[in-house]
Amino acid sequence: MFLYFNCYFFPFWWACHIVMLELKYFYLSTYYRITLTALTVVMTLVEVARLYLGYLGNLQEKVPALAGSWLLSLLLQAPMLLFHLCNPHLIMLPVEWATGLLYLAFIVTEIVLSIRALRRLTAQLEERFHLAHLHLHQERQEGQNA
Repeated sequence: MFLYFNCYFFPFWWACHIVMLELKYFYLSTYYRITLTALTVVMTLVEVARLYLGYLGNLQEKVPALAGSWLLSLLLQAPMLLFHLCNPHLIMLPVEWATGLLYLAFIVTEIVLSIRALRRLTAQLEERFHLAHLHLHQERQEGQNA
C-alpha cells in the first residue's frame, strides 16, 4: 500500500521540489546549483525504477525485483534524500521540509516493510520448491513401483 500511495505522492513532491529549486536557484552557490540539479535528476530516475521494481516484485511475487526495489531505497534514495534534508548549506524552505520529511517517512516505512515481504516471499517460494520436488520424487517412485 505504501508503494501505491508513494506513486501518487512522488509527483507532488517532485513538483514542489522543482518549484522550490527554481525559487532558491540564484541564491545558491554554483557548486550547490549543480549538485541539486544533478540530485533531482538522479532521484527522479531512481524513484521511477524503484517504484516499478516494487510493483513488479509485489504483484508478480518476483524476489529479484522486490530486492532491487529495496536496495534502491536503502542504498540510493534514502541517502540522497537525507543529503537534501540535512545539508546545512542548502536553503530549505518550509514546503521542502514538510514534503521531504513525509517522503522520508514513506521510504523508511517501505524499507522496513520490504524486508518483511522479502522474507515471507522467499520462505513461500522455498516451500513451493520443496513441495514440487517432493511431488516429483513421489511420482518417480510410483512409476518405478508400477
